[in-house]
Amino acid sequence: MLTDKQREVVEAYFFQGESQGEIARRLGITQQVVQKRLFGAPRGEKLVGGAIARLRQALTVAAP
Repeated sequence: MLTDKQREVVEAYFFQGESQGEIARRLGITQQVVQKRLFGAPRGEKLVGGAIARLRQALTVAAP
């Protein structure tokens, strides 16, 4: 459901307790990229990407 890059950021942020800044420094990307991978980015009237939205959608579909 998640891309490898999204999964890496989700695991670091939620399970390892790293801040967005820490993740960005470790991965050599900007904090804004980390935030977009986690929460998505507005494009027009839609929210594009974002691991949280993808996980929420997967859990909603999987719920009985």
